[in-house]
Amino acid sequence: MSENLTKRTQNGSSSAKKNGEDRVKISENFLTKYFQNYMTDLGGGPKLFKLRYLINFQKGATFLFVLFLMKYYKNYSFGAFLYLALHGSYGIFWLIKDFVFGDKSFDRPSTITASLGCIVLLVGYWYIPFMQISGQGIENPSSYRALTAILNIKKD
Repeated sequence: MSENLTKRTQNGSSSAKKNGEDRVKISENFLTKYFQNYMTDLGGGPKLFKLRYLINFQKGATFLFVLFLMKYYKNYSFGAFLYLALHGSYGIFWLIKDFVFGDKSFDRPSTITASLGCIVLLVGYWYIPFMQISGQGIENPSSYRALTAILNIKKD
């Protein structure tokens, strides 16, 4: 009798686990299709630009943009250099990664409206260095914050 109970318990837990996995797959498929359509088909019309080029330009130009901000505002503080080092190097590594093994989902052409939406979203990432370097943010973070940013240390 205990063997039957054990088998039924195992079967019940595995079917519940399978149902949960099925729900996750369904939601992942829905979100993937939704965002892929939003990223490439927004507004309809001709598909002229690959998202890959828009994203790569923004990520690769971040280093130059931060340098420009530093020169324009004459802000060569530790915080400005830290932002330049972290996000500038991230952009360079992004370009290397895309060149070596690019993401195929970004190779799809997108409509003009979707491309403009992508540009607006990506330019929003440049707002943070603008705020910091123009003097509206923390210009000189503590050494603990710098180490946290560089080494990804989490405070307990």
